[in-house]
Amino acid sequence: MDNISPEVRAHQAAYAARPFAVRWQDSHFSGEFRFDTFAEAFDYVQTMWTNIRQAVEQRPYRSSMLWQSYLKTPEGRISLRYVLLCEDVSSYGCAKGAQS
Repeated sequence: MDNISPEVRAHQAAYAARPFAVRWQDSHFSGEFRFDTFAEAFDYVQTMWTNIRQAVEQRPYRSSMLWQSYLKTPEGRISLRYVLLCEDVSSYGCAKGAQS
């Protein structure tokens, strides 16, 4: 890693020093992202929940699961979990060949 410029190293160090992190691992995506404030980290979590909810709502028989996910603060970790509830299944209809 000797070929990394000092500017890039400085940016990497600044990013790594951010005090809040979100570790997100679900059935479709995973990553860890760092933030300067709790509000930024919480907003990211809310955005991810909204994205997953929309993806599940828009496709019949789609599901999602969240594993080993947390919001890390200087005081400790907050586990992240979600429950997706179907509000209306009437538009899904019956699977081909299925009988009501």
